[in-house]
Amino acid sequence: MLVLGAQVLLGFQYRAFFEQAYDKLGSNERALQLAALFALLITISSLFLIASRHRIVEKGRDTARFTGSR
Repeated sequence: MLVLGAQVLLGFQYRAFFEQAYDKLGSNERALQLAALFALLITISSLFLIASRHRIVEKGRDTARFTGSR
């Protein structure tokens, strides 16, 4: 659910670069727009990393190391 929400926000963020009002922004606002895009990319990457680690390292199994049980 978090990944889906982050992907929707990322789509809105990418779309902002193609809006006509983007050309009217100053350099500071453009830098903030770019920083927000990178922040969303890092967020999505970290969300994907959790699922990927489970599939790669634990081979998709619910091991004791993965679940935290002893």
